[in-house]
Amino acid sequence: MNEFEQDSNETQAAIDAGLASALPHPLDKKVAAYSVVVPRGAQAILVRTPPPDSDFTDAPLRTRAVYRPATVGTLIGLVERHGPVEPDKLTIWAHPTSGRFVAIFNDHSPTEPAWRDHRAELQLTVPLEWQHWAKLDNKLVDQVTFANHIEEGLTEIAVPDGAELLEIAQSIHGTVNATFRSGHRLSDGRTQFQYEENVSASAGAGKLTIPTQFELMISPFLGEDAKQVTALLRWRPNGGKVTLGYKLVHPEVVVRKSIEGIVEDLRERFPQSVFVGEPGV
Repeated sequence: MNEFEQDSNETQAAIDAGLASALPHPLDKKVAAYSVVVPRGAQAILVRTPPPDSDFTDAPLRTRAVYRPATVGTLIGLVERHGPVEPDKLTIWAHPTSGRFVAIFNDHSPTEPAWRDHRAELQLTVPLEWQHWAKLDNKLVDQVTFANHIEEGLTEIAVPDGAELLEIAQSIHGTVNATFRSGHRLSDGRTQFQYEENVSASAGAGKLTIPTQFELMISPFLGEDAKQVTALLRWRPNGGKVTLGYKLVHPEVVVRKSIEGIVEDLRERFPQSVFVGEPGV
């Protein structure tokens, strides 16, 4: 080997050693791709590191959860806690009739996609008081059933005074063995029933006056303010007896307006994030 060849080999060895010691250069942090310098003649390869395993980290790699609040107030609290971190990625979806609200804290922004798996889902709950009055809506029942129903829902009756309607309900209960002869509407809008009663083999007669309607104060959704609902009294003679009931006036409108009020409240708090509809998948 001559002197030239020896110098050439030593130079190449030094180059190869330097190339071998070069650190990988990151190309894309999102996919952990690196460029690696290799000696001349070697094959260039793309090296990808495996993603980190959350089982071996001090905390999860990203925030991900589905909360299920029971009230609108709790939903607002969760949005205030998680949403403002990245305002562009916060969306709140309100279904106009079902009472379902979905807040997505990591939704797609106008400029980049996101995972959409950190969210709060609220299905508004119908309270027992609303269920109670909806149960006999537009139905006629016997006097005892009607009286008991009124007594059980007495605290939701706003007009007339609850005690007055309770007294009427008890009077209806007391005439369970009476034979109703007629009923007509008085000048003040109330209805007067005339009846004959047989108690312990003695005959008696009387009059029973009840209002044609009453007002309820009930909330269609748990945690929301009570709304006024009008109930129109109904009656029908039935074999000498009378069946009684009521019809709620447009309860679906009360429900819709309650949802609209919640949407407006959310828009005041989060003006750029509220949408009416469903978030999709």
